[in-house]
Amino acid sequence: AGVADLWTCPNCSTPNPEWTPFCLSCQTPLLRKCPECGQMKSLVKTGVCGNCGYEYATAQKRAALRQEIQALKEQLKIRQDMMGTAATELAAVEQSQKGSNSALLWTILLFGLPGGLCLLSSCAAFAQGDGEGGMIVFVLALPLLAIGAVRLNNTKTKEQKAREVSGQLQQQIATLNAEAAGLENELQAKRAEFERLGQ
Repeated sequence: AGVADLWTCPNCSTPNPEWTPFCLSCQTPLLRKCPECGQMKSLVKTGVCGNCGYEYATAQKRAALRQEIQALKEQLKIRQDMMGTAATELAAVEQSQKGSNSALLWTILLFGLPGGLCLLSSCAAFAQGDGEGGMIVFVLALPLLAIGAVRLNNTKTKEQKAREVSGQLQQQIATLNAEAAGLENELQAKRAEFERLGQ
């Protein structure tokens, strides 16, 4: 009698065969798809799935949590990928800064030092009364110093730009790291709730 009552339509009181999805008389749903196992075995009258045993409301909550957990995982993966990209870019910028330091040293050695020596020689020649020799050496010093100044300015501009980019990337990594930590905490909370509903 108890089993028969499960399949009696709550709308028109028509008795139906077991596992009938809809009342044969008025088409009122007697079964629905379980959100937990996906089987058409969740009884509307009892609210319990005849396949997995989950209550319909609990199964709905678990299904919603499953979607939220998947979305959080995807967001976390995006943040982690972005952090990896930013870290690679930061490493490249830091490497370019090392190259800038090397370029600065070579600029000093190839242009600044010879130009400075030419100026000293020119001054010495003028001091000894050799105006013509001093002028020749002075004229030789000018292109060296000019090229060195241009290269030095370019190197400093690149260094400044690299420092700015480096600071931006470090800030981006810190922000992404904080966001990832927040998503990880939220993900753990959702997983704990999902497990609790499964007990």
